[in-house]
Amino acid sequence: MTHSSEMNAPPSVAPTRIVLADDEPLGRKRLLDLLATTPDVDVVAVATNGREAIEAVLSHAPVLCAALLRRIGPAREALARLIDAGGAEAPNDPEPAPHAGYLQRIAVEVRGQHRFLPVAQVEHITADGPYAHIHTVDGRHVIRERMSTLEQQLDPAVFLRIHRSIIVRLELVDALSVSGGGDYSVRLRDGTRLKVARGKREELVRRLKGTQSL
Repeated sequence: MTHSSEMNAPPSVAPTRIVLADDEPLGRKRLLDLLATTPDVDVVAVATNGREAIEAVLSHAPVLCAALLRRIGPAREALARLIDAGGAEAPNDPEPAPHAGYLQRIAVEVRGQHRFLPVAQVEHITADGPYAHIHTVDGRHVIRERMSTLEQQLDPAVFLRIHRSIIVRLELVDALSVSGGGDYSVRLRDGTRLKVARGKREELVRRLKGTQSL
């Protein structure tokens, strides 16, 4: 005889099987960390390029293939055909960045949802202990990451670390000023003021002028 409690119990829902393909190590790690805290999700395979993504889809037949590959190359059509045949979600394939190899997306959480923030939207970054505050025109996002790691991952032709706790997008710097006490700061186009370490002043001036000497 079946007990009523068993009859009324909701059916168990199988987790969503995901193949994650991302050729950026930092972005891949951050997304894996985010997915690890997401209920009803099972990452069955992780791929770092188009060939590995194809092999993973063939081997695991996932419900979803989250493909964030900038350098997918000739594997593009083959992967798309596999996804269409298996019903998995089509890949998100951002256009190659002009400075390939540097971070192009930052994984953030927005109102309980995981999304990728294009680095092109980042205006400056400030540190608060083990956390980094990513400032954009639309607001601020907080991630757990060291400034030294972000500095290495960001394109140095676009960003400069002007203070131990500040990274700025150079094209947004509107003015450099010094106080009566000898402390330097920059003003961004939106009026934001940021400290500049004295040891970074000369490098900042060179970068802003585009010359090798003051």
